Amino acid sequence: MTKKTFITLSILVFAIINIQAQKMKLGYVQTETLINRLPDYQNAQSVLSSYQSELSATLDTKYTEYRQKLEGFEQAKDTLNEVVLKDIESQLQHLQSSAKEFEKNANDSYKKKERELFEPIETKITTAIEQVANEQGYTHILPKSTFIFVKGNSDDITALVAEKLGVELGKTVPPQGNQGQ
Repeated sequence: MTKKTFITLSILVFAIINIQAQKMKLGYVQTETLINRLPDYQNAQSVLSSYQSELSATLDTKYTEYRQKLEGFEQAKDTLNEVVLKDIESQLQHLQSSAKEFEKNANDSYKKKERELFEPIETKITTAIEQVANEQGYTHILPKSTFIFVKGNSDDITALVAEKLGVELGKTVPPQGNQGQ
């Protein structure tokens, strides 16, 4: 390749890159700001907190029952015959196993409930961001939290998305009870 061809190709590549850069319209959004102001999010948080409390209370009851039975067993084991000892040991194993099983199921159930409550909110925000991006001609929208520094050809579209979602940026929405239970 001759020097003249190389220079011509280099100029052509830089020109194409420059044209592409001019066509790109970059925006960013403060998703945490939006999420914290959505009534749906506040309500989901409240419902999830109540659900977690309910699961925790049941788990605490199971472990308390196990500990009480174990303490009674430890105090009386020297006075019990072998048949009764084996029966109580079996009961203890069952109580412990039941508590551990419940704990596993409760964790799985909590994660499922969390997805169930928050996926529609995430979809709602994503849809609003896509609508604003399409309406305003943005080619790329990124969460502001991914940036260390923002300067130049990027716009904060948080206010536009908030308007699309019907939320005010000036205040955080308080929870509205335990709807959906």
